[in-house]
Amino acid sequence: MSSFLILLGTMLISTNLFAADCGRFSVVKGDVTYKEKDKGDFSKARINKKICQGDTVKTGSDSRTKIVMADQNEINLSPETEMTLEVYANKPETGEKKVLLNVLYGKMRSNVKQKYQDDSESHYRVKTKSAVAGVRGTEFLASYDRASGKSEVVTFKGEVAVGEIKGGQLVVQVTVKPGQFTSNRAGARMSEPKQLPARQLAQLNRETQLSDPTSRDVSADGAAGPVGDGEEGDDSPDAEPASDVESSEPAAEKDSGDLGANEPSPSNEPKTDAREPASVSGDPMGLPPPTLDDMPSGGDLGFTEPPAIPNLNPVVVPLPECLTCNDAILNKNVKVILVPRLPGN
Repeated sequence: MSSFLILLGTMLISTNLFAADCGRFSVVKGDVTYKEKDKGDFSKARINKKICQGDTVKTGSDSRTKIVMADQNEINLSPETEMTLEVYANKPETGEKKVLLNVLYGKMRSNVKQKYQDDSESHYRVKTKSAVAGVRGTEFLASYDRASGKSEVVTFKGEVAVGEIKGGQLVVQVTVKPGQFTSNRAGARMSEPKQLPARQLAQLNRETQLSDPTSRDVSADGAAGPVGDGEEGDDSPDAEPASDVESSEPAAEKDSGDLGANEPSPSNEPKTDAREPASVSGDPMGLPPPTLDDMPSGGDLGFTEPPAIPNLNPVVVPLPECLTCNDAILNKNVKVILVPRLPGN
C-alpha cells in the first residue's frame, strides 16, 4: 500500500510540473490551427485545448485566438500570424521562469502577469527575425511583416527593452515606454522610440486584445463550441477589440408580459404640445360645428337641471359674441333661465 501511495504522489507531482509549462486556448475565432512539438500536421484549435512548450499556433485571415498560460500570462494572436512557444519553463520550486516566444510573422500581443528579472534564469522574451523584446511585467505588441522584413514593438503598459541577443544575453538598444513604438529591419539597429498618435494607439489596443467569450466560440467550420471559463469570443478587444475583440453583446429583449407591459408603445409620430389646441379646418377649437340638437342636456353633463319655478317667464336676450364659444351658439338668441337665489342658499 505504501509503495502505491508513493508512486501516486510522484505521478501527481509530475503532472503538475507539466501543466505549469502549458496553457489553453481561451478564445478561438475563425481559422485557428496548432501543431504539437515534433509533429508535422496542424490540427484545428478548440476552446480549452492544451498548448505547451514547443507547439506552434497559426491564425488565418479574419481569425484570432487568445492563449492563457498556467501562470496567467496571456498571448493574443491577430489574423495571419504564426507563433512558436520555443521555451516556456515555469518551475516555482526552483524559481526558474524562462519564456521565449518566436513570432514568425504577424502580430502577437503579450499581457505579462508574472514578474521577471530579465536575467538568465528569469526572463520573458519575444523575438522576430530582426529584434528581441524583453520585459519584466508589462503589456506590449510585437510584430513582423514578411513582405517588408520590418519588425515593430509597441508598448501599452510598463516598459519593454528591445535589442538583440548576444552570447545568450539581451543587448538592449532602446527602451520603449507606454504609448511608444520602435521598429527596424534585419541587420539594422532599432529606431529611437516615438510616441504613437493617441487615436492610432487606441485602435491598435482594441484590435489586438481579446476577452473571454460570454456565450460561445465560433470556429471555422461554423460549429459552436462550449465556452471555456467565461470574452471574448468576441472578442469583444476581440474582447478583441472590439471590431473583432470583443463582440458587443445584444441587448436583452423585453417580455411583453413583463416590464413595460402597461406602458404605451412608442410612436414615430411627432409629439404635440398638450397646451396647443388641435387644428381642424374651420374651427379654432378643433371640433366639428354641432347643431343645437346635438348640444348635451343636463343629464349628459352629469348634473340635474334645477326644477322649474312657477310663474317665471323665460327671458330671451341676445348672447354677446364669445370668441371661445362653440359656433353653434355664436351670435344667436338663446333662452336663458334666471333662477332667483333662495334664502339660505
